[in-house]
Amino acid sequence: MVRRRVVEAIGLPDPSYFIFYDDVDFALRARRAGWRIWAVRDAVLVRQLDFDQQHDLAGWKGYYMYRNLFTVHLRYGENALVRAKPWLITAGVVALSPIRGGRAESRNVRKALKDARAQARVQAR
Repeated sequence: MVRRRVVEAIGLPDPSYFIFYDDVDFALRARRAGWRIWAVRDAVLVRQLDFDQQHDLAGWKGYYMYRNLFTVHLRYGENALVRAKPWLITAGVVALSPIRGGRAESRNVRKALKDARAQARVQAR
C-alpha cells in the first residue's frame, strides 16, 4: 500500500526494471524524498508458481536479476565499495563459470553489467 502523495512526489515504479527490483528502486526513491517505509514483519507471501530464483541465473530471469541488482547499486550506491559491487560480482561469476558449468551465466552477467551501466544513467522520476 502506497499513499497517493508518495506517487505524486516520486512517480510510479520504474517500468524499465521489468521483473525484479522495481520495488527496491521505488522504496529508495521514496526514502530519499523523505518518506518513511513501513514493513509488515509477519506478512506471508504464497507463490502460485514454483520458481527457484538462484538456480536460474543462466536464463532470461537471471539476466534481469543481475541487471536490475546492478542498476540499483550503480544508481543509489552511496560509496565506492557499493558502486563497485556489480564489477566484483561479474568478475566472480566469470571466474567461476568453468567450475559452475557453463558460459550462459557468464554471458548473462557480462551483458547485465553493460546494460545496467546504461540504465543507471537514466534516472527514474
